[in-house]
Amino acid sequence: MKRPSIFWTLLKVRIRASFDSFSGANRGGKVKKKDKTLLFALLMVYVYGVFAMMFAGYFGQLAGPLHEAGLDWLYFTLFGMTSFFIMFICSVFATKTQLYDATDNELLLSMPVPPGAILASRMTMLLITNFLFDLMVGIPALIKWDHAAALSGAGLAAFWLLLLALPFFSLAVASLLGWIIALFSNRARNKSLITVLVSVVFLGVYFLFVTRANVYIQRLVTEKDAIAATLGKNMPLYWFGNAVAGPNLPQLVLTLLVLLVPFVLVYVVLSQTFISVATKNRGAAKVKYRAREMHETPVEKALLRRETKRLLASPVYLLNAGLGVGFLYAGAVFLLVDRQKVVSALASMGLDGNVTALYAVFATCLIAAMVLFTAPSVSLEGKTIWIVKSLPLTSRQILAAKLRLHRRATLPAAAVLALVCAYTLGIPAALIPPLVLAPCAFVYLSSALGLIAGLRHANLEWINETQVVKQGLAVLLAMLYAALLVIAPFLLSMIPVLRANAGAFLYVYTLALLLGTYFAERWIMSSGAALFEELG
Repeated sequence: MKRPSIFWTLLKVRIRASFDSFSGANRGGKVKKKDKTLLFALLMVYVYGVFAMMFAGYFGQLAGPLHEAGLDWLYFTLFGMTSFFIMFICSVFATKTQLYDATDNELLLSMPVPPGAILASRMTMLLITNFLFDLMVGIPALIKWDHAAALSGAGLAAFWLLLLALPFFSLAVASLLGWIIALFSNRARNKSLITVLVSVVFLGVYFLFVTRANVYIQRLVTEKDAIAATLGKNMPLYWFGNAVAGPNLPQLVLTLLVLLVPFVLVYVVLSQTFISVATKNRGAAKVKYRAREMHETPVEKALLRRETKRLLASPVYLLNAGLGVGFLYAGAVFLLVDRQKVVSALASMGLDGNVTALYAVFATCLIAAMVLFTAPSVSLEGKTIWIVKSLPLTSRQILAAKLRLHRRATLPAAAVLALVCAYTLGIPAALIPPLVLAPCAFVYLSSALGLIAGLRHANLEWINETQVVKQGLAVLLAMLYAALLVIAPFLLSMIPVLRANAGAFLYVYTLALLLGTYFAERWIMSSGAALFEELG
């Protein structure tokens, strides 16, 4: 029987690890029940469908006007640019982590495994992910064009060839950037700071694009001739669009070369430098021992410091779990800067002070729901969880530190946004206490629910942090729990009787959050502590 190649073996391991992280491996590494896996898959299909519908709306506004203007090539060029942008933004954060920061790098490199096979297996997984994002953009674009015009058989074949080639080009650019970041961060004292700064820049570009999408679409339609003239000067972009719209075989071949050759070159460069980049750690600070007076640190403070260092040492953890903290402060700044616009918008909606206070609480809580420090915190202990469990500490103390980190990082931001809402939105004085207290209670409850999800769906067998921080079942459930705490009462508040008594409803909502926090913490300190003791 022929033995499978090293590449296919590594790829199978990567696929299995990704599946386990999505389906939720339990404490013993076994996959949860099939019904939970099916539910998770259905949820992913739903989310995928929502984004596909969003792109369908985007391309639906472009197809008709561009076809009528005879700018068919521009439509397909815009499809390629949009698909590349989405794939690049969604993969650039994972590229460095999966290629160079995986925990099994040194283990695999110590075996007779070619570095090229390791790199190829990981890049293949990233290609699969990119292709899924590519389909999410490409299929709606093709459907909407079919409604406005008809593609010939040759044009349809060209479209699918370019659709298959786009992920290679996107991954080439993302991998090259990840390689550059890895080279510089390995020479820096604070590797996390560099990665976070670069990531924040890309996130800023992404959210700017999303928030101004309607403006860009209107400009594309109204200024299509000027845009076509500008993009038409860039030959590769024109080739891409005209290879489908023409269809034009020579331009299709040239476009495929433009998309595929960079990937081959990047793979060759990365395979030659993979060992040096993946194993170097020049950023470690060299500390010279100096005799100092010893100080005893309280257990609670030491554990909190440990959790904080763990957070700051992981850009993936910090960005994905803590982005909501930044959004809370950004929301406060936005209200202070654009106060008149917000007040005018609320006045045009006919909302009184009581309803405004209730909706301000819901908005603050919804942003706070994006903070997910506790959900992956247990899984991030990984295979070294035995170290903290071997210390003379109780499980309650360890879990309490994880809750404390989430709350100390989030509470000030939530309180600031709530106070700014009270100052800018003209909230009645009687509702200011629950306006501030409700978001704080929400932070307490959401952090507890996140830790519960993390304990019940802990995965200690991860290969890189991305699997538990971005793909873990615990994180997804924590997001759902927190969102339901806002969405369910918001829907209830739409009932006329409850809407008419919005002030009283806000007090009841605050009390419900406090009661939920009490029972959630009781579970964590009893059943949750017992679950933690069984881990590892």
